[in-house]
Amino acid sequence: MTGGKDKLIELSQRARLEVVGDWRIEEVLPPRAAWRPVVSGGAKPTVAVRDDLPDLIAELNAQWHRLAADNGIIGEDGVFLIDVAGH
Repeated sequence: MTGGKDKLIELSQRARLEVVGDWRIEEVLPPRAAWRPVVSGGAKPTVAVRDDLPDLIAELNAQWHRLAADNGIIGEDGVFLIDVAGH
């Protein structure tokens, strides 16, 4: 594999993600709009999860999914955009 699109598809599959639709889908939230609330210098935590929970990973995943869905990062069909930096 030489890299590029094939390498990204391979990495996605290893992460158990399925590439759906065309390579470029226009009706999704633009990556900059999705990242803005997270990387803003003034961003404040929305949720705090105690680190002594016995099911910490499950709780982190549930809160991430809830916030992502609430903010339009994940569509009703479960599809979301992965922004890959670089070429």
